[in-house]
Amino acid sequence: MADGYSMDPAIGSQSFYDEQIQFLHKLWGKSVDPWCVKGADDKFIFANDAYLDFLGVPPGTSVLGILEKKLLSSLDGLHSINLYSNVSNSCLFPSQQRSSFILRSMNRSSKSVKFLYIDKYPLLDLRGKVYATCFHGRYDFLLSLSMFHHRSNATCVKTVPPTEAFTEREWEVLYFLQQGFSRTEIANLLNISPGTIKIHINHLYKKTKTSSYPDFIKLCSKYDLLDYIPEKFFIRPL
Repeated sequence: MADGYSMDPAIGSQSFYDEQIQFLHKLWGKSVDPWCVKGADDKFIFANDAYLDFLGVPPGTSVLGILEKKLLSSLDGLHSINLYSNVSNSCLFPSQQRSSFILRSMNRSSKSVKFLYIDKYPLLDLRGKVYATCFHGRYDFLLSLSMFHHRSNATCVKTVPPTEAFTEREWEVLYFLQQGFSRTEIANLLNISPGTIKIHINHLYKKTKTSSYPDFIKLCSKYDLLDYIPEKFFIRPL
């Protein structure tokens, strides 16, 4: 077990000791959900194997006291992590404010892409001051990303195609297209070429008699075509 990790006393934060770090390992160490805890200086205090896998880091790697950017740069240099949703970088750092955002992990060699929905919340000491920040990642929330963009809730999710006008692949493209994914990102997620994605998008526009993305989304919203989630994404979350 690593030695205790003391944070900047000027911030008024307490130290993390072996016992506390051991507790984090017992609590989240074997969880299939990605979990990590960072100190007030944004250095790792804890990260389980599920979170390390998202980063492209070998399981069991010691991350105590290391900055995430430094950790990634020390590896093969092929992985990149960046915010996908329209939020400020400030949401990554310790604060009293809870927030949620989406992280994207990409392997530049294999072109594989992973998306992770993150809930961030502060850990407070007895004086009510933030001494660390906890990050809980979930893949399953990507199943209803469109609801966060177009609806106030996800109660209207459909599991049966609202119309037979589109092919199965076109529904899959529509599902990601409505969420703002680029052609390249959709191609990576569906393991087909960007050129093929372009053809599918053109077919969608032709079938709906639209010629632009805004018009297409507006029409799909009008006829409630944005609430359908293809069955394969329930069976195998991306």
